[in-house]
Amino acid sequence: MTSTSSPTRPPPDLETITRVLFLSPRVHIYTVPPLTSTKGYLSTSFSPLLLPPPSSSSFSSSTTCFSSPKPAKPIETITRLRVLETSSPNTSTTTLQDDEKESYNNNPNITTSLLLEDPDTGALFAEAPYTSPLTVQPVLDSSRFFTLRVQDPTNARTAVLGIGFEERSEAFDFG
Repeated sequence: MTSTSSPTRPPPDLETITRVLFLSPRVHIYTVPPLTSTKGYLSTSFSPLLLPPPSSSSFSSSTTCFSSPKPAKPIETITRLRVLETSSPNTSTTTLQDDEKESYNNNPNITTSLLLEDPDTGALFAEAPYTSPLTVQPVLDSSRFFTLRVQDPTNARTAVLGIGFEERSEAFDFG
């Protein structure tokens, strides 16, 4: 069991269960131009997401996909991708009868999030709560690339990032 918190989720309590559904230690991050047709995205239109060179780590605690400073001597962004499933019990049982409370508490709240993190420190770079199939979409011209709709936890802004796997087998497991 892994204990994890993120800007969009409070720290887990003793009854919260977090499972890692997928882990890839090296995922390349790309900027994605706006979608121009209803067909979908093409990986050939992606360009590498560039960040300034690290001082002690690839990301500082303030670096996110929404606050990346302009790079001086850019480096390509490589992150770790984790897919987490978090299950927490329901606690709102104020209007239920006693026999309904047990049934209600046995149906937990389950959320799934895709986290892009610094591979060395684990600092969160971007998070994509999986709320619809549009959160992750395969591109049309490659089996190793996907688009990921990430969300800023402070003001609900969204951005589409491209992710690319180095190995086809990892991409196949992810897709």
